[in-house]
Amino acid sequence: MILDPHHRFDEHPGGMSIDVMNEGANYRDQLEPFSDLMGDDFSPGTVFRLPLRTEKQAKASKIKDTPTSVEQIRTLLLDFCNAELEQVVLFLKHITRIEICHVDAGGHLQVIGSVSIEDVVPAPSSRGEVKFRNITFQREDGSNTGSRSWCYGSLAIGKDEAGKVVSERLGYDVGDSLIADKLLPSIELATPVNGEAITGSLFTLLPLPIKTSFPVHLNAVFALTPDRQGLKNIEEVGTIESRER
Repeated sequence: MILDPHHRFDEHPGGMSIDVMNEGANYRDQLEPFSDLMGDDFSPGTVFRLPLRTEKQAKASKIKDTPTSVEQIRTLLLDFCNAELEQVVLFLKHITRIEICHVDAGGHLQVIGSVSIEDVVPAPSSRGEVKFRNITFQREDGSNTGSRSWCYGSLAIGKDEAGKVVSERLGYDVGDSLIADKLLPSIELATPVNGEAITGSLFTLLPLPIKTSFPVHLNAVFALTPDRQGLKNIEEVGTIESRER
């Protein structure tokens, strides 16, 4: 899918969708940036190509009038590796490894940072599931390279029980809305077993910029503002049956 927010392509205003498996041969110029990573085998997956805004484009942009340089993106990725690399995988369900690489103009690939996570056999608990996961991380300069274990506690209730509780609180039947909106009636807590203590944050799969001051991270499906910078409150709800309630 190619997005054209400025509507500059008359034939496809707003953008277009390409069937890569069947039409890819007709759009080799668009797919060429991925060839080093994928070759000609476009197997199922998700790839994003985000072109940087040049100075010329910035002057004509209706979205933002500042250019973005390669060095700025590199700094952004380095900051991500230094500050977020370990905790970003804490509550992901299917992604077990993240690798940040820089490919220079000559095609040389350099790994800026990587992190991987693996499950350890869960321990039984009468109040909910308790499990341990090991996280291994490495950064470009070799600093802060290592691994540590995290202890997880989780609690989930059945969808019927959750639906009943929410319906009573809101004053109307939520029906199947919990499932349709992917609002899971469960929470997870995670704290490191070894290494430095943490200042807990809220997560909705990925970390949120909201600290709790507790020594654990908490993951749940929160009602978030569009920029994921905060939680919505009742004054921000547009309709009485909005899911953000």
